[in-house]
Amino acid sequence: MIASVMSWLRKRTRGFEMDGEDAGEMAKKRLSILLLQDRIQLPAPQMEAMKQDLLAVIARYVEIDNSNVEINFEKVANSRQMAIMTSIPVKKVFEQDQPAS
Repeated sequence: MIASVMSWLRKRTRGFEMDGEDAGEMAKKRLSILLLQDRIQLPAPQMEAMKQDLLAVIARYVEIDNSNVEINFEKVANSRQMAIMTSIPVKKVFEQDQPAS
């Protein structure tokens, strides 16, 4: 009985661990993101719009792998400043005379 419950839980939580992180670490990161969003006083819809605008500008020059884009706010160590941290996989760089489609 316990083995079947544990098996069921493993199946349901598969994919929630990222790069060896446990659920506690992931929850801590998510909470810190929420706190940063609150601190910079940028509502979630505006933050999402800003992310989409950033991607649209970058997409004029390169083809982006949208399925793996990460854009986050992070606190700069020993500072009250925030930084926008991005991971934007580039599939292809457009030639100068080739407009983005």
